[in-house]
Amino acid sequence: MHTQRPTLGQFLRAAEAWVNFYNQERPHEGLSNLSPLQYAQQHHLQDIPYLTL
Repeated sequence: MHTQRPTLGQFLRAAEAWVNFYNQERPHEGLSNLSPLQYAQQHHLQDIPYLTL
C-alpha cells in the first residue's frame, strides 16, 4: 500500500502551528508552568511574536 507524503505546504502549516503552540500556550516547567508568552508578559519583557509563514 502506498501512502502519500505531506506536501511542503502541509508541513509548514503543521510546523507553524506547533511553534506557536509551544511559545504561546504550552506551559514550561522552567518558567513556573507559564508559557513563554505569559512569562514575558508577567516580567514586562518583549512579547513572543506569533509566527506566520
